[in-house]
Amino acid sequence: MTRKLLVVDDDESFGRSLAELLATEGYEVDWAGSSESALESLAANSYHLVLTDLQMPGADGVSLVTQLRTSCPGTRVVMITGHGSIKTSVAALKEGADDYLLKPIKPRQLTALVHALLEQAPDYVHNRLLADDRRPDVRFGRLHARSQAMISLFGRARQLAGTRLPVLVTGPTGSGKTELARAIHDVSGNGALILINLRSPEQPITNQILDEILSKGEGGTLVFEEITYLEPKLQRELTQRIARGLDSNNRSAKSSARFIFTADGPLDPQAFDPRLTHVLQPSALEIPALRGRLDDVYLIAADLIDEFSSQYGKKVTEIPAETLRLLQSYPWPGNVRELRSVIEQAVVLATDTSLEPHLLPKMIHGSKASERLLTIAIPTTIDSVEREVILRTLEAHEWNKTAAAEALGLSRRSIYNKLEAYGIQDPAHDPAVKTEHS
Repeated sequence: MTRKLLVVDDDESFGRSLAELLATEGYEVDWAGSSESALESLAANSYHLVLTDLQMPGADGVSLVTQLRTSCPGTRVVMITGHGSIKTSVAALKEGADDYLLKPIKPRQLTALVHALLEQAPDYVHNRLLADDRRPDVRFGRLHARSQAMISLFGRARQLAGTRLPVLVTGPTGSGKTELARAIHDVSGNGALILINLRSPEQPITNQILDEILSKGEGGTLVFEEITYLEPKLQRELTQRIARGLDSNNRSAKSSARFIFTADGPLDPQAFDPRLTHVLQPSALEIPALRGRLDDVYLIAADLIDEFSSQYGKKVTEIPAETLRLLQSYPWPGNVRELRSVIEQAVVLATDTSLEPHLLPKMIHGSKASERLLTIAIPTTIDSVEREVILRTLEAHEWNKTAAAEALGLSRRSIYNKLEAYGIQDPAHDPAVKTEHS
């Protein structure tokens, strides 16, 4: 999707020059000569990013930033000033500007900053000034989305829910694969739902246990989570069971159970039974990572706030514009699972009806793209890269190992094993770190 930008500057020659420069980078760019004209443009269009001059006739740039943070919390904002005043630049940042540039503008510096700010921007930008801002949101089971990718996925999932075809749900760790499987079951309205976690089973899956599982699932839905962890011989057994309920064209016939399988990515034909792959591929569903559908963050967060407010006896009902901006600026490496953890923590800490920005963990506030980049020297060993990623994630989560594990898609046991293997120690528990008391 082409990103849409608005340049606001009372110097028409300068403003249009900036617009032309950014247009050559592939952006769709408009120009406005004042804050008042900018608000008129915002009443007719949604913009992914606004670059505004500080000193203008009428309302200044800081006032415009204040209005944008309230009305268009997802829009990125860059302040441009020719006065080099640290005081006014800081004021703009406090009001919600993402960054600032000093005149004269260096083209490469400008384009690099704009690109960095828009790299993770959602396609949809909420705009309360826009009269026809009525983009629909869609529910499927307990899932809630506005992004086109998820709405299309919901449509295909509904179609499959009306059949007894086996379904393969793929997507990165924490993206909601099991929740989508649950929604397919709920919509079909058939029997019991049985979840089998193959990554961390309570006991190893054997032929006998598989028989017991299949027996319990008759007439209902069996969800095999992380199917790639199932032994090849049991994969073949499942293929045979599924085939008994399908005709030669993989169309559903009378079957005793619905089968849904989840996996972190596409099935590897070298490590997975090819016959089962053949059966599953026609009905495969792929959930995109949350960073690819930031449009959905507000809806998911709002549902989670309702859930946790009820669970913990809280009365949180509001998401301020700055909180929403922070949530939509963060790339969510742990996907929906990480968002869930962040919202739960914030609701627990909330003391009134508003989910204030300070309730979000430190790593959410450090959301500029440049601060999230990890530079890797070549050559570098995989172990060195993994160690650095784990260390950075722990630091971002203030050494909360459970939160870091969720962000990395690891179990709590796994992260402790890796900390020991890489010799990573919590500074708070390091005997070499001493605290002096006065």
